[in-house]
Amino acid sequence: MSKENDPATSTPVECPLVCPACGGKLIIKHLNCADCDTEVTGEFELPPLARLSSKDLRYIIDYIKLNGNLKEMAVHLNVSYPTARNRFNKIIKMLNSKGF
Repeated sequence: MSKENDPATSTPVECPLVCPACGGKLIIKHLNCADCDTEVTGEFELPPLARLSSKDLRYIIDYIKLNGNLKEMAVHLNVSYPTARNRFNKIIKMLNSKGF
């Protein structure tokens, strides 16, 4: 495997979530092992957290690192508590929505 194709050294690219041609939901068809090059083929959906935007996923990761404390999240983001709460509620609503 060349250096530019090595997942350990390449810069991660955000996974597309919708089809660039029609806007439909994308599924995973192939998975490859970076170590032994084994390939698994099928139709796999992304887990719900993987379907979040990178910004929303970063929010959830930071929230977990802060032990689920929204007051600390507000300080971390330099926003008011209601703003931090509203953003959290938006993510919850998205995760509860049909088709997500």
